[in-house]
Amino acid sequence: MEKTNKNLKYNEFKIKTMYFFAPRVTLFLFTAIMFIIIWLAFITRTPRYNVHLIIFITILIIEFLIFVFFIFFKILPLIMCLRELKTKQIISQEFLKTKKTYWFWKNELILINSGINVVENPLIQ
Repeated sequence: MEKTNKNLKYNEFKIKTMYFFAPRVTLFLFTAIMFIIIWLAFITRTPRYNVHLIIFITILIIEFLIFVFFIFFKILPLIMCLRELKTKQIISQEFLKTKKTYWFWKNELILINSGINVVENPLIQ
């Protein structure tokens, strides 16, 4: 029982860390890299400013893709969870109406958006 509680606490911590820190760290890195590139572009003042601009646009595109990945990564578990529950035909209308993100983690169904609440997985009998 203690091992299960330890695993649940670790899973909660891991998910909480990922959803709280990842977008903020990405935003911080993006801002820092953007500042460095603009600083380089203005300090060097060479005709190779286009190179800096190309690098800057490339980093913008990469950061945009990272943010899109996080959105997709957050929505995908909900889609998979709902599909799995629908196939088992044990999903209720109330469950479908709640606009929260759910995540399957081993044998537990973890509720992401309203704090980290561990809910029993209805698929496990």
